[in-house]
Amino acid sequence: MKYSPEPREAILRKLLPPNNRPVTEVAEEEGISDATLYNWRNEARKNGQLLPDHGSDPEGCPLRAARATLDLNDALYCLRFLLMILLLVEMMNQSLGTCPNFGVHFR
Repeated sequence: MKYSPEPREAILRKLLPPNNRPVTEVAEEEGISDATLYNWRNEARKNGQLLPDHGSDPEGCPLRAARATLDLNDALYCLRFLLMILLLVEMMNQSLGTCPNFGVHFR
């Protein structure tokens, strides 16, 4: 039987946390072969989806990329905060009549 993308995605979601169900269990429940579901999972991974291996710890899981994203979000937050401080310093410098150059010159 040929599955369209929507049912495939619904089946693959059963492999994701919080369920994190084994391929063999989901395949049996859905009436498809283990090999078919493994192929779908591998294909989805090649297309950038993060699908964990059942029972793998976070270090052995493709979800490591999620941690990298969190680190990037933290870096962006810090960058925005730094930019805000620099803009505030610049506004203070301008209001006190000093040359605007992002230097801290308060009179």
